[in-house]
Amino acid sequence: MKRTEHTFTTSDLGTCIALQAAGLEAEFHRSNGRRVVFHFQDGDRAKALEQMFWKEELQVDALSFFVAMKNTKSRIHAMLNDI
Repeated sequence: MKRTEHTFTTSDLGTCIALQAAGLEAEFHRSNGRRVVFHFQDGDRAKALEQMFWKEELQVDALSFFVAMKNTKSRIHAMLNDI
């Protein structure tokens, strides 16, 4: 994923999982050793969904959320085990 000025970036795990459950694709990058940063290509949509998430207005399918959480945690653990 090529990062542009329209890329949305967060280091918040809950936000990352919610955005993925809503259908966005995340790119993971390790930053400062053990910290992971998540990038989303559709920055405007990601920002709008993030705001909905924090206002408790974002609704996603429970199974989609669970799968996104499981996959995100697996990717993070795999990245951090490579240190």
